[in-house]
Amino acid sequence: MPSPWQRRTTRKRSVPLPAHTAELISAYQRSSYVCPSLRLNWRIGGSCHGRHGAILGAWNPHSQRQGLWRNLRADRQLERRLRRVGRGAPVTVWGGCASWWEQHYFAAGLDPRTACWLAGAMRQNAWLWLDGRRVFLACCAEC
Repeated sequence: MPSPWQRRTTRKRSVPLPAHTAELISAYQRSSYVCPSLRLNWRIGGSCHGRHGAILGAWNPHSQRQGLWRNLRADRQLERRLRRVGRGAPVTVWGGCASWWEQHYFAAGLDPRTACWLAGAMRQNAWLWLDGRRVFLACCAEC
């Protein structure tokens, strides 16, 4: 799916896409992103229920499994960063399918440039963009 904005830079991001990129994209597309506090469920390509912003995670950087304590530490770091740059507190979202679930945050009103920067800083392969109509998968290497 193409990026929802038309920004290109001449500089490449330092986040390489892994060799198993097609497998990862397929996993993202099979996943649901559940936000209990907003009573919403998002899927890539589906409706975003009028929401604008980004869904970002910090768990398992570059798709390398980490222990729970490392993931929780990274999660706290992402939450602090989102509170500094966002409009209000980020909302917890659980993303995954079958036996694989990770914690994420929905940051309402976060612009795509900042979301991409944060995802790269947290060493993530991708993040989700909600444009008010649809949910898009944004790969960090495209930013």
